[in-house]
Amino acid sequence: MKLMIWGGDLALTGGDIFAFPDWKEVIRKVGQYGFTPLLSTKIPLKEDDIYFLKESGIKFLQFSLDSIFPSTLQTMVRVKEDYIDNVKQMFEYS
Repeated sequence: MKLMIWGGDLALTGGDIFAFPDWKEVIRKVGQYGFTPLLSTKIPLKEDDIYFLKESGIKFLQFSLDSIFPSTLQTMVRVKEDYIDNVKQMFEYS
């Protein structure tokens, strides 16, 4: 993972932060140092993850959706059939 600092924001790039097993600890540390992380993902987050982000002061999350068609998504990004349902569920939590 590569860290790039822009003003008071911190972009976490070089891969999806949520694919990193200890991503919550990274978010905690970033907040302790006074930075606001800029987060981007394609991974649908679970309810407790959304609440963790809110409690950590994260106000924005950029989510990329490459297609709304499950067969296209399975080919492009190798997701499971329930991916779209998980994305919908994630937005209900936010």
